[in-house]
Amino acid sequence: MTTRGLKFSPLEVEQQPIPRLCHGLDRVLFNPGVYQLQDPRTRVFNFDPYLHKVLPVSEFNFKALQMFETPSQDSTLGDLAKRSKAKFYGSTSSMTGMLKHFHFLLSQWRSLTFDMLSRTFDPKTRVFSQFTKMPAAVFLRHRNGRYAIDADKYFDRQNIMSLLGHSLEKLLTLPSKEYDRYKLSHANGITADEENQIPNSYHYTTAGSILTRSQLDAHDPRLPGTGVFDIKTRAVVSIRAHGQTDHRAGLGYELRQEHGQWESFERELYDLTRNSMLAYSLQARLGRMDGIFMAYHNIERIFGFQYLGLEDLDLALHGQKDTFLGDEEFKLSLKLLQKVLTQVTDRFPQQSVRLHFETRSLPAFMYIFAEPMEETEADAIQSRNKRKNEKLTKHLLGLENGEEEEEDMDPDDVDEIAWQKLRAKPEPDESGRSHYSIITGEKHPDIDGKKTRPLLALTLTIRNKVNGQAVQRPENPFAPGDKWKVEYSFSEIESARQAWALYEATKKRRAEILDNEQEPYGLKEFRRQVVEFAKKGREWRAEQDRRDTEAVVFAPYDDGKGGARQGKKAKKSKDEWM
Repeated sequence: MTTRGLKFSPLEVEQQPIPRLCHGLDRVLFNPGVYQLQDPRTRVFNFDPYLHKVLPVSEFNFKALQMFETPSQDSTLGDLAKRSKAKFYGSTSSMTGMLKHFHFLLSQWRSLTFDMLSRTFDPKTRVFSQFTKMPAAVFLRHRNGRYAIDADKYFDRQNIMSLLGHSLEKLLTLPSKEYDRYKLSHANGITADEENQIPNSYHYTTAGSILTRSQLDAHDPRLPGTGVFDIKTRAVVSIRAHGQTDHRAGLGYELRQEHGQWESFERELYDLTRNSMLAYSLQARLGRMDGIFMAYHNIERIFGFQYLGLEDLDLALHGQKDTFLGDEEFKLSLKLLQKVLTQVTDRFPQQSVRLHFETRSLPAFMYIFAEPMEETEADAIQSRNKRKNEKLTKHLLGLENGEEEEEDMDPDDVDEIAWQKLRAKPEPDESGRSHYSIITGEKHPDIDGKKTRPLLALTLTIRNKVNGQAVQRPENPFAPGDKWKVEYSFSEIESARQAWALYEATKKRRAEILDNEQEPYGLKEFRRQVVEFAKKGREWRAEQDRRDTEAVVFAPYDDGKGGARQGKKAKKSKDEWM
């Protein structure tokens, strides 16, 4: 199998104008590295001090925002699938979990590259986090002969970071006066009717029998290709370490330097690479985007910004800046995914199916499990945490009465919840041996009651060939003149007992990462350490605030009239800017 014959084709759909970055943040798009909001040496603000303090989520009008629609709920997406004759349709957030495992398989667990970090930074490991490697789960929801791909929401949890992401995205793409209208205290606050008059913008793209919807966060016509890029808001390590418990324990942690093991942008980029970067790169490719715009914050204030083009993401993930290798792997992943989905729907036609994917190692192979379900059963799984999340949302927003709509959770937010549980866990045995007792260290569970239910259990193995030679994986340099061919084989696990045992083991491994209520000792010690940094950060910030009685904002040297001007002192105090 090669990428020949796969067309990645955009659907032309009339869209609203895509938002642009405000507050002069577009400068970040055209400069490598981190742009700090305030220069730590001179205390001069590189951007509007309005961005410095983050509006608390309890003061933001979330009711005015448009609701997220899962692919199975999106009638427009379903109609486009029918029009384009796509058998399967999903969103970037529902697709990336599956596609991660095809990266692991095709790259044979390629190590991460940290060339963007300084030589003084010590990366403790060059592999993905256990969260990133955990089994992925989706639903194929049958809809009139086609199948919507919905993310499996069984373990979804609401948290402060998922809520804040909506608010910060508005902050970065709206002038301050327009953003102020989203404050609950505003006399002329934005209404849901006003918000709904400007629908979200999407890219719709077909690849073979799959149609993908990608929401468009921001655009700049000076960027290559479509000029579209994603906006990601990244909470600092102390907040992520307390994401599922009480985020307030992590408040105060500061990013005070560019480099270093702690309190640095470099540390945040290292963690991001191991946890979220693969998802970001897949979302960018699915959405035909140029890259991602990062905003680093600690819930209370924003520290700086960074733009990572697709070349930067590929360097970390694929070992080279030339995006050809990543593009080829992406297309091969989509072709293999289509083959999987076709096998599943051929076996269970006109039914909704729950799917699990897990790549094991080494050598890498993939488990694929397909369990057909009644619609009521699928609905029950998808709504399992709805009330709990509604209650948690009210708590985060400081609400005692009233109702809040459920927020659909981005996989990156689930990442932050699960991430802190995994730091102290040892790496699992990854020998790749397929016997249940070897994988789990347990005897077969009692599956007599389940083995009569239908289940399709597959293993997928591959062999890579580059320019006719068998290789473990394509390596840098891999250029457009090189030919990558993948030989693949699907094998069905025909024994119902073995299939169910392996399936239960895969679900158990996923649950241990996402639903583990126990706090490992190593995590407890790690949290204690970051809390100490947070405490010192609060003391340091108090001293800086005393120094910064007036905000000094950067202004260009040339004022356009031939005269020079320095940074201009604001007449307001810094807090009055916010």
